[in-house]
Amino acid sequence: MDKDLFNNFISGNSNDEENQQLLDQLNRSPEKLNAARKSYFGIVHLLGSSPNKIWLNSRFQHLQQKQRRRMLFLKTSKIAAFLILAAFVGGILTWIHKTPETLKWTTITLQRGECRVIILPDSSQVQLAPASTLSYPLHFGKEQREVHLDGEAYFDVRKDRQKPFIVSTQSSRLEVTGTSFNMSSYSSDDQDVIMLVEGGVKLNFFDQAGAQTGQIELKPYQKAVYDKVSQEVTDSRFRDSDLNDWSHRKLSFRNERFVDLAKTLERYYDVDIIFKNKALQEILLNGDFEKETLIDILETIKLLTPFSYQLDTSTNTIYLSAL
Repeated sequence: MDKDLFNNFISGNSNDEENQQLLDQLNRSPEKLNAARKSYFGIVHLLGSSPNKIWLNSRFQHLQQKQRRRMLFLKTSKIAAFLILAAFVGGILTWIHKTPETLKWTTITLQRGECRVIILPDSSQVQLAPASTLSYPLHFGKEQREVHLDGEAYFDVRKDRQKPFIVSTQSSRLEVTGTSFNMSSYSSDDQDVIMLVEGGVKLNFFDQAGAQTGQIELKPYQKAVYDKVSQEVTDSRFRDSDLNDWSHRKLSFRNERFVDLAKTLERYYDVDIIFKNKALQEILLNGDFEKETLIDILETIKLLTPFSYQLDTSTNTIYLSAL
């Protein structure tokens, strides 16, 4: 602060230009303004009041108000910044919660004649049958465990009531929390077959357009068959011996059409089977085989059903003819 300007101001000898210069200096330094104010009012107390007293006091008050407004603005800005940050973080968390998880999937496809045991991310176990495809995420989501099946598999599902286990196929959707079951749902077949061993399952069936056509809940040792053509669902009881075990080449069938059994044999033994007679396709068969060759199975069936077969080794094709 210029002492000459200040002294002229106190004595009343300063002009408007000098007053403005002094004011500019004091405005740039609140400390100097406060000191000038104390000095000024000390002198005024001794010499008497002056119009400049009012001027300096008003300028001092003006600067103080300016400082308070600045402090209030900074305080308000901090609060506003905090609220904006909180809203932003809250919005991000809400967005994360609502945004569907992006899962990385893997797909395993087996050829005819192959079978494999697969361990899922939650330690559930799947015995995948020949000519089957299983797709599943490398890590299950937060709300459910879903896999996609085209073929046949035996599932031993780890229990988790918070995250249901779902098997989706082209024509059905099965939901469990923890259970063991066998599911056959080849997209090329006319039927889906589900056999529940332990726990409980809820099944929904759909047509090709995706419209729901049926629903059923199964209890242990209950079997559901969904006919994709008629869109009808039937259920029945079964025994342990009726379950297939591909890892040990165990094959069981009950009241099964020859043409449907032939599809299973094609997948098990990696062959093509062609019927020369349509009537032969509709014959119903029962049987239990374990570690038998395809020829052994055909020879056994021949004991009850008169037919002949021919094997073309060049194309790995078997031709069946009624007698």
